[in-house]
Amino acid sequence: MTIRAGEDWGIPVSSAPPNAVVGYSDSDVAVSIAAGQPVIVRGGSLHSSLGAPAGQDVTRRMMVDAIDVRRIDNGERLGLAIANVLIRRRLFGVLRGRAILVSNCGEFKGVSACPRAHPNDGRLDRLDVHQAMSFRQRRLAWRRAASGSHLPHPQLTASVGESFEMSLHPNEEIVVDGHSRRVAGGAIVTVIPDAGEIFI
Repeated sequence: MTIRAGEDWGIPVSSAPPNAVVGYSDSDVAVSIAAGQPVIVRGGSLHSSLGAPAGQDVTRRMMVDAIDVRRIDNGERLGLAIANVLIRRRLFGVLRGRAILVSNCGEFKGVSACPRAHPNDGRLDRLDVHQAMSFRQRRLAWRRAASGSHLPHPQLTASVGESFEMSLHPNEEIVVDGHSRRVAGGAIVTVIPDAGEIFI
């Protein structure tokens, strides 16, 4: 059951089950979730959003949502993400042109890009960077995003939903939890509530 505002998340535990694997990256966690395995989270953006617990001990068991990523034209699955899906220019990344971040956990490369996101609220948070935003403004927004104070901004648009369709331009790529893919046309991302079990 997904979390609601003001509710405690997870159940206190003293250990993880014997079949739990350790995920050192968002991609590791997503692979384990897709396989139906419980996973101890010890790296990646999801890990940061959970307070970056260290060591071998686990203290909580939680359900977590995931992001199903598919091509628009034929429904082919491009991947399963546990943290973030990014559309960016291939040559300049997020430094030039538009960028679209769809986040499950809110954290992205050490900053709070989508500060209201929660990894088990049954929805996705989206941040659109306008193509006209200058390099200087992007740097300033990035610094402010460390504390989640980059919003509101006239060239940043935040939205929330259960699913988003996104077209891709020929010079763009889609990045699913750190793995880049070139896709013609576009992609649709959809939240999968309570996709798997994690331990921290």
